[in-house]
Amino acid sequence: MLVNKQGIVDAELQTFPWEHILVDNFIEENAFNELLKIADHIKSIESTFKESIHYVSEYNECVFNLKHLIQIGVDPKVVELYAKVLDDIKKLKTTIWDKFSNHRHCEEDKTYCNGHVNWTGSGGYYHIHPDSHTKSVSIIVYFDPDENNTTTLWGEPEVESTCVRPEWKRNRAVVFCPNDSTWHSVDTTPRNRMTLACFIEFIPDDKSSYGNFSVESIRFSKDYSVTQLRI
Repeated sequence: MLVNKQGIVDAELQTFPWEHILVDNFIEENAFNELLKIADHIKSIESTFKESIHYVSEYNECVFNLKHLIQIGVDPKVVELYAKVLDDIKKLKTTIWDKFSNHRHCEEDKTYCNGHVNWTGSGGYYHIHPDSHTKSVSIIVYFDPDENNTTTLWGEPEVESTCVRPEWKRNRAVVFCPNDSTWHSVDTTPRNRMTLACFIEFIPDDKSSYGNFSVESIRFSKDYSVTQLRI
């Protein structure tokens, strides 16, 4: 398995400001080192980002899903490895759910594990938000560089006494089951940073609220493909 199942099982449940766990060495070491080729490639084309359709100027941010990574020139074999990490996360959804007092239920045939690389440029940030109602598990993996500011978890938005900032460490995962109160954000970053954002996500029963969702299959070989939910 490419994901540290035992680390999830052994992780201490943190309850301030809301339930989350921290899992170090979340992705198997050799696999993580191979995935860093994604970071290397993204850094090699950073100067082109402001012309990219993936660039959001308000946050100085680009978000790349698996298909986007291939489109910008990342080795498909490395993207395939990331897809297999997502497969393993999905297999561990019950293990993750068991760590928490509550989670959003999702039916197996409507459940997907979506993966992105979130690049935030120096001076960029992301606003306080709780995550969408289609997410059952959210995982933020600190990816690159070695040191940076962290994701901030808020008990009450913008109330400093209610927040915690889990220390940045490569291959450390912040894992939680989103609800209406799981407020989190990215503070203004002093240098370019990347995270792997992985979500166990589901098609809602009330599709009318999510009219733009689609299911997309990416085939890496005749023997392996992955399906991603896009909302």
